[in-house]
Amino acid sequence: MATAERELLQIDSAVAGLDIAADPQPLAARIKALAGTRCLRMLGELELAPTSGLSLKTYWAEGGSSHLRSYLDLSKTGEHWLWLAPTVRRALTLETNPTSPMRELLCPFADATCGVEARGWAVRAEHEFSALAARSQQGVTDALAASGDSDACKRAALRAPRKERFAAFRSCEERSQTEHAALPIGRTRALDHGWLIVQGRRGHYSFCDESRAYDLATGSAYRVASCSGLALKSGGSVDFRATDAQRKSSLEMGHLPLLALREAAWMLLLVDEVDQHVVESYGVSLPSAVPLTIDEGGVMRGFGLTAHFTSADTQLVWSVVTDARTMKTGTLTWSPAPLDDAAAEHAVTLLRVAEASLVEGCPDVPPPAAVTRSDVALTASGLDADRESLSAAATVVSDDWRKIGERQRACSRASGARHAPVASRSSRR
Repeated sequence: MATAERELLQIDSAVAGLDIAADPQPLAARIKALAGTRCLRMLGELELAPTSGLSLKTYWAEGGSSHLRSYLDLSKTGEHWLWLAPTVRRALTLETNPTSPMRELLCPFADATCGVEARGWAVRAEHEFSALAARSQQGVTDALAASGDSDACKRAALRAPRKERFAAFRSCEERSQTEHAALPIGRTRALDHGWLIVQGRRGHYSFCDESRAYDLATGSAYRVASCSGLALKSGGSVDFRATDAQRKSSLEMGHLPLLALREAAWMLLLVDEVDQHVVESYGVSLPSAVPLTIDEGGVMRGFGLTAHFTSADTQLVWSVVTDARTMKTGTLTWSPAPLDDAAAEHAVTLLRVAEASLVEGCPDVPPPAAVTRSDVALTASGLDADRESLSAAATVVSDDWRKIGERQRACSRASGARHAPVASRSSRR
């Protein structure tokens, strides 16, 4: 026991002195080795896979150390507390991710002035993540609170065989933890230049195969689309050729509000950086009626978010292009119903909000070469469209990009002529 105590204290010091960009694996292996000793056998297998020094330091400070210490303290007399382990989260800073495609947006960890324009966006995102988590966890919370008091886990443990009570109590407490999504550790800047390009099918029975481009510097916005409604056969399947015969082109251009647009792009860039199943660490008093024994088989956690899917869901492909270079690309589910992925749901909502604020007019800048000089990629369910249908729609959309580009140049010239200074008489002579 004394050896384990000393090792834990030494690990505390080593973690405190760890550089945020250092390789955390040697120290993580040391922590796992301590967790596997006889003194900590009740803890079971410790899952620990930090990706950076900052990731490990955050885990340790937010409850990882207390988690191990609570098991060491079980051998002592007096009241016992069980600390539940926090999630090991990923870090996204300039030091920990120097080769990230988003490097220009990453802040140094210690620079408190960096990324101030996106702090409010982070607060809004975390609030939305918590709201979705609360809805998803409601059934578990209701079941645990069915007894009407705070002893639900104690009661659950006492119903188990004696040697399984500790594991049952711990499992119950773990199930009561609310899993939620969380932004990566660190701060990011807002992107104030480049283009956000979104392509794909929106809608189901009535739909548009479309391509959109938004300038993050000026808010200039373009949308070209081939729209129709599904023509159904008597058996309910889709008549592809009849559906195509009803297609009509739609062209829009104007401006979106810059802050709303930039927030949507910021969230899209972070969607795959979000940790989806984060739990916080906390301590709970261990009831005296729960003996300090454990069945070696243990008890597995049994909760999580359910999957969401409907036939009306479609996949959009998005990309952020800066200086003729694709910074990042990804896919996004466009759905009439809320998604179970908190980050994707929030990104979809922000994109809807920005797009709903379109003011039609003459954009400040022409559409980007990324859409006017390349093939448009369209996808849809094989039940709703075949390759011939999507290929024809893509050709129409590509042609319409040239048309809307010509329209922008014409209105830009007309606007320039209206605002040109009138020459004086002397200058005309």
